[in-house]
Amino acid sequence: MSVFRYMIDLAVPRPLPAFFNTKPTTAELTWIANHTWIEIIREAIVRLKNYSSKINNGVNVEEDTTRAKFHVCHHDEVPQLPCETEQDI
Repeated sequence: MSVFRYMIDLAVPRPLPAFFNTKPTTAELTWIANHTWIEIIREAIVRLKNYSSKINNGVNVEEDTTRAKFHVCHHDEVPQLPCETEQDI
């Protein structure tokens, strides 16, 4: 069985901007109604990634906390196949 494997490392500053704390607009609800859960989750990750920032930005101990990637993993398949290429979200 293949799986989607997500690697997410995001630092989201607080307080969150207002749009993270509002209900979806009619247009957004229409978009949601016409997409799969996996597409909706990906869009949510994209929005968080766009707002995320690096911890200790510009300092020698900087952490890249703006990463969100996924790939399709085939480790449980017989015969075992290699993972597909990682893609940025």
